[in-house]
Amino acid sequence: MLLGVGRRRAEEFSFALAVVLTPAVVIKEVHRFTGAHDLTANESTWHLLGPSLAGMGLSFLAGLTALRWLSRWLEQGRWHFFGAYCLFAALAVLIAA
Repeated sequence: MLLGVGRRRAEEFSFALAVVLTPAVVIKEVHRFTGAHDLTANESTWHLLGPSLAGMGLSFLAGLTALRWLSRWLEQGRWHFFGAYCLFAALAVLIAA
């Protein structure tokens, strides 16, 4: 947007990047994660990936909410609200960690 790209175009571009990059990164990380752990007789891949899949589902829901807010705020010209949301969320995660 700083380069003069319209709001709608910038939003579409960011979604396009996410659609292209996310599946490849997920596949790469699953491969890396399962390769880093030697499974014993009592463990399974699901035992290792279960918490990750739950986290991924919750992250998906949080992402949908954030994107909905971002889209609405961009259309209204109030993108600084999304910046404040990101800072608040980052602070909450930092405190929780």
